[in-house]
Amino acid sequence: MKSRGRRLCGIAPVGLAAVVAACVSSALVRAGEDARDRVSASLEKIEEIRRVQLAADCVEEPAFDFNPPRLEMTFAVEPPPGATVSAIDQPSRIKAVDSAGKDLTNIRPGFADERQFVSLVNVWGEAPDRFTFRLAPPARGAKTFSLDAVFSVWVFDELKELSFEPTHELVEMTVQKLGNQKITAQLENVNGTTQLTITPGTVKRYVENIEFTDGKNTLQSHGTMWNDDAVTFMFHGTPTPGMQAKVSVRAGLRKLPCRVQLTNQILP
Repeated sequence: MKSRGRRLCGIAPVGLAAVVAACVSSALVRAGEDARDRVSASLEKIEEIRRVQLAADCVEEPAFDFNPPRLEMTFAVEPPPGATVSAIDQPSRIKAVDSAGKDLTNIRPGFADERQFVSLVNVWGEAPDRFTFRLAPPARGAKTFSLDAVFSVWVFDELKELSFEPTHELVEMTVQKLGNQKITAQLENVNGTTQLTITPGTVKRYVENIEFTDGKNTLQSHGTMWNDDAVTFMFHGTPTPGMQAKVSVRAGLRKLPCRVQLTNQILP
């Protein structure tokens, strides 16, 4: 199957191949023996995307290439019974090579100069049930490839509500629903935007949604910035007296160590 694609600065896709793998040849992601700590995933699709440069006067690559040449796999992921997937970490260990001996882990860094191998497939309003795994394009003469990667999947059991009164004063509290973390919270107005900053930044993993409400009127968060030190939620408008900060918290949040193995998998 071929794809003409969209021409971008003289570079056009020239081939897109895909296969759907049967469950018997799927990858299995394993964690502990307890069902509560087990994540499984099956390989659904493999795509190989390549490009050729057609214009000799266009030699610069875009700063951010959202559709780079690559070998990409899509996995369906099944969390433990009753749990929901919330995030996925980049591999702590990875080895990928094709039958021609090419190292497929040499992919171009993305934001923050980090290589992004795995990404959740997010659909608005739905819990993630798939993730993609990106590798470098294989050698032209390669017929198969092998992959062995270890990474973590974050899951939670249910959503619980946490409420507190927002204030421009720095407030300290220890919150059981946030993993018994000691946190600080402070409300600020920055260039007409209301910001609620909470420390430490690890709180971000626990938060599914946050809003200000008095039961009749609601201010929804429209953006988030975070690092290891703090997470900042941004809102249009200013909370009125009587409004509470209502947080949907991921209860039972935990990360499960996982491993994906493919051996001599046929290329598209």
